[in-house]
Amino acid sequence: LNLLCRREHSSQEIAQKLARRKKLAHFDVTPLIQELLDVGWLCHARFAESFIRSRRARGQGPVKIIHELRHRGLKDDEFLLVLEQYDDWDSLAIDLLARKYASAPENPKQRAKMQRFLQSRGFNFSSIDKAITNLPKAADLPQYD
Repeated sequence: LNLLCRREHSSQEIAQKLARRKKLAHFDVTPLIQELLDVGWLCHARFAESFIRSRRARGQGPVKIIHELRHRGLKDDEFLLVLEQYDDWDSLAIDLLARKYASAPENPKQRAKMQRFLQSRGFNFSSIDKAITNLPKAADLPQYD
C-alpha cells in the first residue's frame, strides 16, 4: 500500500517492486495483486491516464507512450481509450519544434534533423510533417538589428 500511495502503478510494476524485497522474494504475489485490482486500489485505467498525462507534459508523442505502456505490462484495450482522448498530438509536435527551431528547414539535411528530433520523441510521420510545414520561413521572421 505504501507504493500505491505515492503514485499509480501497473500490476507488473508492483510485482517487480515486491519481488525485489527480500522478505517477499520467495512468495507468489499474484493473489495479492489480483486482490488489489478487485478492491480498486490498483487500476490500470488510472495508471494509464496518469502516465499519459505526465509523458505529454514532457513532450513525448503517442508512439513512444504506447511503447512504454506496453513495456509496463498494459494491454492495448487498457489504455487506447484513454490515449484517444488526446487528439491534439499535431499541435504538441508543432510547439516542440517551434521551441527548438526558429524557422523552417532550408535544406534536406536540416529537415532530416528535425524529423529525427520529433521521431525520437515518439511522434508519427503525419504529425512530424505538419509540424515542419507549419514552421515559419526564415525570410518571414522579424529581423532585429
